[in-house]
Amino acid sequence: MKVVYPSIVEQFYEGLKSEGVTAGKDEVYRTMVETNLIDENGVPTQYALDNGFIKCNEPESLAELKELYPNLQKYSDDHFMKTDEGWYADAFVLRSESILLLNDPATSETDKQNARIVLNHIKEDDADD
Repeated sequence: MKVVYPSIVEQFYEGLKSEGVTAGKDEVYRTMVETNLIDENGVPTQYALDNGFIKCNEPESLAELKELYPNLQKYSDDHFMKTDEGWYADAFVLRSESILLLNDPATSETDKQNARIVLNHIKEDDADD
């Protein structure tokens, strides 16, 4: 079975490899989680960001965001908004992408669980309106 690691793990792995460090991707992933650099989904932790261990290069433009995430290209620009905290997509995009993930047999159980969480939050927000 082939394991697909988050891109940040792949980047760290390649960096270590280029420095002559021999470690498996599984070890890199485990170490990054254990040292609080990323969570189990491969998302950088606030600790890692606040201390400069990991830098996230936030796309400046919507075009850059859509280039980075090609699956978003099919949505009209008016579904997105940039704030001081980063890019936001509206409920339509979040719902659509979550449903696509849930219906894709290649989606990991963790990603499916996250998609269900997103859908539940959208449902709760709709109920509040």
